[in-house]
Amino acid sequence: MPAEQWAAYDWQGRAITRHRTEIRTASGFRAGTEEDQERLAEWLAAELCTRAERKVDKELNAELKKIRGKDAMLLRVAEAALSEPSGMVRRVIYPVVGGERTLKALAAEAAANEARSS
Repeated sequence: MPAEQWAAYDWQGRAITRHRTEIRTASGFRAGTEEDQERLAEWLAAELCTRAERKVDKELNAELKKIRGKDAMLLRVAEAALSEPSGMVRRVIYPVVGGERTLKALAAEAAANEARSS
């Protein structure tokens, strides 16, 4: 159907009512009833709720798998590295984190996070 005809079609008049009836008859369908609407609404609600529950369960399970207390662990590691920065710490840890200043910032952030979660 050309776009011009589509745009010119009377979507509010008697023709659309007749055409809908013809299309339903030709395809073996009937007009929807209030009961159909209620059943559809119930099905959608059940389907959407089930999917939403599965999604929430999946997210909660992923959250539970996260390491608990990692801010406290990170804080203890950072504090230990900062308290004895010679040798291995200076050669291994500082280069990985970007130096002593960054490690101090990480320790401060971990301490703040630990304080908030306590």
